Amino acid sequence: MNLNLDNKIIIVSGGTKGIGNAIAKILAEEKALPVIIGRNEIDNKNAIQEIIENGGKADYVTAELSQPDECKKAIEEVVKKYGKIDGIVNNAGVNDGVGLEKGSYEGFIESYHKNVVHYYLLVHHALP
Repeated sequence: MNLNLDNKIIIVSGGTKGIGNAIAKILAEEKALPVIIGRNEIDNKNAIQEIIENGGKADYVTAELSQPDECKKAIEEVVKKYGKIDGIVNNAGVNDGVGLEKGSYEGFIESYHKNVVHYYLLVHHALP
């Protein structure tokens, strides 16, 4: 498949495991450069190392995306290094078990902040 992603800089939040990791690998296979944003530096390094060992290019930024200032810093770091961002895959999230039956309003708001707010912040700060 050729998606014409050669040398595109694509951020993948939560790209170290599961669906996000699979997306990062496919982007690298398509000749893009996925930049994984994750909270754990060791997981970030392991994820990009696997991509590089398989002939792809990849990079990472370590950031705790539940912290708004870290979202901004992550975007700034990517732009400083690569001069652009061509796309963002918002994938990061925490399965915290907050649900309708056992949840509370406070728990819902906390979960919303941990799992959704950074989607807005990453894209907002990436706008030219």
